[in-house]
Amino acid sequence: MGRYVFARVLVFVLVVGPLLGQGPPPRTAQSFRCGHEIPWRGDFEEALKEAKETGKPVFWFVPATWRTSMDRKQELYWYMMAGMFSDPSMISWIRDHFVPLRLALSPVLGRRSFPEVPVAPRKQAKTLGERYGLKRLGLVEPCFVILDPKGETLLALDKLDTYNGGWMRRRMEAFVRNEGKAWVQAAPEAPAEGPLTEARQALAEDRIDEALKLFRTEGKRTSEARYFTGVCLHMLGRTAKGDAAWRKSAKGKDTWAAKAEIELARWGPFMHGFEDYRNWPERSLAVVGKARDLRVPATEEDIPQLADSSLRILLSMQREDGSWDDSRYDFGGLDSMPNVHVAVTAIVARALLNWRDRNPKAVDAAVEKALTFLSNEKNTNPKDSDELIWAHTYRILFLDRLIRVRPRYADRAKKKMAELVKLLEKSQGKNGSFHHEYANPFATAAAVFALNTAKNAGVTVHRKVFERAAKALAVTRGKNAAFAYGQRQPRGDGPNINGAAGRSPLCELAMMLAKASDGETLAAIIDRSMKHYAPLESVRHYDDHTDRYANGGFFFWFDMEGWAQAIESGPAAKRAAWKAAMRKIVLDIPQADGGWLDSHELGKSYGTAMALNVLRRMMDPRQ
Repeated sequence: MGRYVFARVLVFVLVVGPLLGQGPPPRTAQSFRCGHEIPWRGDFEEALKEAKETGKPVFWFVPATWRTSMDRKQELYWYMMAGMFSDPSMISWIRDHFVPLRLALSPVLGRRSFPEVPVAPRKQAKTLGERYGLKRLGLVEPCFVILDPKGETLLALDKLDTYNGGWMRRRMEAFVRNEGKAWVQAAPEAPAEGPLTEARQALAEDRIDEALKLFRTEGKRTSEARYFTGVCLHMLGRTAKGDAAWRKSAKGKDTWAAKAEIELARWGPFMHGFEDYRNWPERSLAVVGKARDLRVPATEEDIPQLADSSLRILLSMQREDGSWDDSRYDFGGLDSMPNVHVAVTAIVARALLNWRDRNPKAVDAAVEKALTFLSNEKNTNPKDSDELIWAHTYRILFLDRLIRVRPRYADRAKKKMAELVKLLEKSQGKNGSFHHEYANPFATAAAVFALNTAKNAGVTVHRKVFERAAKALAVTRGKNAAFAYGQRQPRGDGPNINGAAGRSPLCELAMMLAKASDGETLAAIIDRSMKHYAPLESVRHYDDHTDRYANGGFFFWFDMEGWAQAIESGPAAKRAAWKAAMRKIVLDIPQADGGWLDSHELGKSYGTAMALNVLRRMMDPRQ
């Protein structure tokens, strides 16, 4: 089935020491050692029986829920095994105080074998899924459930995309105190004092250079020190040296060696932004005791701190070549990966520019590296027919923002923008549509918006490109003013509003920019779409089409930015209310680390940057 945000980046090569983006391994069970120090049971009834005999609760890791819509379950599985279940304090706590159960309710690899993870028989899986809410649109992977010996739920945590040892220890302390004190006598212990204590503290406080020196001092003695040496080097953008440190660490036989192995293969959580060793913002720790997932709603007063946390995430994830390539969205195939990397990098670089005032020196250095990467067409694949459009459109938006924020780059940026406009015009189909994977109105609308942005920046864009695009959009517009998913004439009154609410404002905006619609019509569609926000939010963490309207998590931030773009061009009298509503949407869903996410395979960099771009657009006058 087709998908419609722009990105799908890679699943990674299983060889030691690759750079991100070299290619996908077979999607079969991997031989990683992570998480195997926990003596997992694989049978629900046997685990409950043991719990009754020992008086210990069951700690149930659920790699896949009943009839889940999650596609990339193996990736999430290894994030958990190499993150939470490779944390020495969590290993000993789970091993000593629980009956550990690892049991999926759906196959982790569809019909393909994944002997690593036991799967409950179908009848039992359905029963357990219904009983514990472990089903589609219930608890969302990654998740775990703690059960008392009678099988009653003591705690359930889901959407655990990002692991932080300090946060999880505090959450488990609250669990023991509030829900589990009758069963568990102690919470997980923090790492013991030792030679690496000072280095760990420096890393936690984001003093990366200092932490690197301290870890290197101990690097010849332990694989743990070598592992964290690699972590620090990667956070400083020194990709090759970071991998070299991990290769040394991986020669060991302990947990840290196993973590280095999986990170080298690019299946681990750290390189994708899903494990963080730094202290999380105080606002997230203040509510950790009540957390059911990683979402920590914020207020407008929290925006400066949120921006700082997000910039910290983004700046530490830039690669040596200037790119951000942590996404795993590869539906366009391996040949599309270079274009997705370029698109993500452009989105992130624009977010940095939008929030440059929070850290000008670091942002300027990162944007300079990104500009070099984005200016080199060798970093794209012009033969890819799936995701190339996003490499062009998002670079145009970045270059426009660069001209506005850093005028010193104006000539260089405008020249590159003109080059991209020609490439984008050339890609327009005979019927006036643009495509990603297939021709569709949302890709056409994104192209029109980018071309109009370039035109406003003084770049020549041929008028007929807009006229032809408007005709293509009109074909897909139903009688109900909702736009189809593909390049086709809708049946009856038009597409279901719940399924079209995300894309319709951007599509109508494109019609208006092409002189084929008006502000009043756009306003009505914005109003209607915002009333249908709930279905989009309900599937935000899934990586495939999920609900009966075919919405998926990968729609979310693409749609939200489309709404924000439409709002800026809607009637001035309504903008303030719309912008306030949009800011609330963004501020309701940041994660505990201060970043944002929709579908996990799109990536932490993508989700965080898109949220920052939407938030800034809804705070400022027109960009």
